[in-house]
Amino acid sequence: DGGMSSSDVGATFQANIPNSYGDFQVGVYNGEGYSAAEPNNQKAFMARGSVRPFPMGGALAKSVRVTAFYFGDHYLKAYQRKRVVGNVSIERPKYNFSFDYLTRVDQSKTPPDTTKIESGGYSVVLTPFFKEKGNGFEALLRYDSFRPDSGNFSDRRQNRTIAGLAYWFPHPGGAGTAALLLDYEGLRYKNFPGQARQNKITLHGLINF
Repeated sequence: DGGMSSSDVGATFQANIPNSYGDFQVGVYNGEGYSAAEPNNQKAFMARGSVRPFPMGGALAKSVRVTAFYFGDHYLKAYQRKRVVGNVSIERPKYNFSFDYLTRVDQSKTPPDTTKIESGGYSVVLTPFFKEKGNGFEALLRYDSFRPDSGNFSDRRQNRTIAGLAYWFPHPGGAGTAALLLDYEGLRYKNFPGQARQNKITLHGLINF
């Protein structure tokens, strides 16, 4: 929903937590992502901590991970841009499950308008494996619910449903992997005047070597 960037330029530090309890990472970045140049001296601080609460527990308990992510930046001085993400994930031989919750704050970068917009939402993802991860058929089930403006238009939501089926082709010797994914994506707008429903069917291909 346009709230995050997949990469950025900066400096980072990462370390493991002893006894397999997890790891953490902190860094300072430009903050504009890979798609835009750095326009000023406002840098972004990012921090992520991932914890395995029960590293010595049973198979299910050991597979649980809890992650928190913080992104603090400014479009201009005193014009805030902030994201906070919480995640709980479970990785099992027959499925992966993940729950994310995001809150974000954006202040207008066109002075003198200093409108602050707060938004947020959640995402639930389940990927069952018919055999095992990366071997044969795999399903994709996902539901997102996002509120673009929780202050001025708190009754507005955009809800996304994704359902798909993937097939991972056999790769003897481990030389590479290939897969196909056919999925349906439905986007629904609640209390958005004039916004029509969207439906997409997409065939994705992956070759990794």
